[in-house]
Amino acid sequence: MEKSAIKSFVKKLERKPESHKYNYGHILVVAGSKFMPGAGILSCNAVLRSGAGLATYALSEDFLLPAICASKPETIFFAYKKSADLLNYIEKRKVSSVIIGPGLVEGEKTR
Repeated sequence: MEKSAIKSFVKKLERKPESHKYNYGHILVVAGSKFMPGAGILSCNAVLRSGAGLATYALSEDFLLPAICASKPETIFFAYKKSADLLNYIEKRKVSSVIIGPGLVEGEKTR
């Protein structure tokens, strides 16, 4: 790749001083389980590292504390009880993309 092409690409990645986090996307990560809370944490870390403005980890209340303890401070948490809670969150919080699945355990609640 030419040096000028690399410079052009890097220029596109620069964030404008007047921009804010919602200019770069809000990703909702529905992931993890009681025995695999790290799957959602890793997904949120990847989302933030790839350039998204916000990452929210949606998880069940029964493993909220272990997930919070192992995560980065910039990760937002949302504990849900039913799927309708997720849909409401998506509508109200300007979610631009959703990741579903890493570390989820198959069961009635997940369906």
